Amino acid sequence: MVALKSLQSDPTFNDIAFDCLSPRAERTEGIQRLYHAWRKRMGPLASSARPQLLIKDDGTLDLQVYSRLLKQRNNRSVFLAE
Repeated sequence: MVALKSLQSDPTFNDIAFDCLSPRAERTEGIQRLYHAWRKRMGPLASSARPQLLIKDDGTLDLQVYSRLLKQRNNRSVFLAE
């Protein structure tokens, strides 16, 4: 939710609908749309390696590291008072 609110504050992503509570297939499509919009907006920066952001030399997401980190994630519920 926090990442989504951050993206929605950027005009580049305002027109991309994304419901983080939708079924997995719809969320996956939304994530792909956001990723492609982000790559387009970043231009050459999206194609430079930034391992700290899980971005490989070719500008794609390092899915191997992402998957490893996802498996290590603690999925307990957290209450965030805003």
